[in-house]
Amino acid sequence: MDRKVIIYRFRDTGVETLGDLFVMEDGQSIFDCVCLEPSWIQNHSWISCIPVGTYRVKQRMSADYGQHFHIQDVKDRSYVLIHAYNYFNQSEACIAPGDRFQYLNGDEHYDVVDSRDTLNRLLELLPENFELTIRDHDHKQIFFNTI
Repeated sequence: MDRKVIIYRFRDTGVETLGDLFVMEDGQSIFDCVCLEPSWIQNHSWISCIPVGTYRVKQRMSADYGQHFHIQDVKDRSYVLIHAYNYFNQSEACIAPGDRFQYLNGDEHYDVVDSRDTLNRLLELLPENFELTIRDHDHKQIFFNTI
């Protein structure tokens, strides 16, 4: 059993990045969900999504986030996490899994629904250490921040 995660980023609004996350086993998707990240801002700590690439990930426990995932060896970055949150401005440059996108708080930016439940499902499915590949979708939509 060789489980890996692939994220396909399909939209960067200039404020947030939307993607699809797939848990893969032996080349087949066994689980999928959506994910929310901040926009690409030149890999700046605490405000930018991380570069596309392949990373090692470890499960981790903290007082702030409970059980979650820590993405390892991100160039010029530390403590990039996959943890539960709903709104892009809660991210601090991390990734939030969710069941679906929805407008929750009236700010005209997509949010993720059921982030904690989706994270718990990932924690059940994934081993303590795994590989994460982040890619841009071939037809990714990129918009500029107008705020």
